[in-house]
Amino acid sequence: MVESEILYFLGVKPVWDNNDRWKDVELIPSDELGRPRIDVVITTSGCYRDMFGYKFELLEKAVRLAATANDTEHQNDVKENADSLYQWLIENGYNESEAQTLSTVRIFTNDIGTAGTGLHDTVPASD
Repeated sequence: MVESEILYFLGVKPVWDNNDRWKDVELIPSDELGRPRIDVVITTSGCYRDMFGYKFELLEKAVRLAATANDTEHQNDVKENADSLYQWLIENGYNESEAQTLSTVRIFTNDIGTAGTGLHDTVPASD
């Protein structure tokens, strides 16, 4: 997975600690970004999940930041998709808290203890 590309699409930048380790993310303001925010779907292998799971929290935060950005200058596909999904979830019986959480889920991986992406089983099961 290329985290820098994901952050770039979302319009979010990494925050580094004193040892040049990725410790946080921050939203790039729309006027500084100068382009639309692009939504992402992230699929990872079990190996990546097991070795770099701490990055999931940072990527999840990046998605939430982009989904709640009140951009006025450029389109925000992340917010539009999250808002649309939130509305669908509410209309289909989810409570506000569940809908808020699920509407910004963009990271998908297989069960703990397994490796690979699981796509070889998913694609044939999708009709």
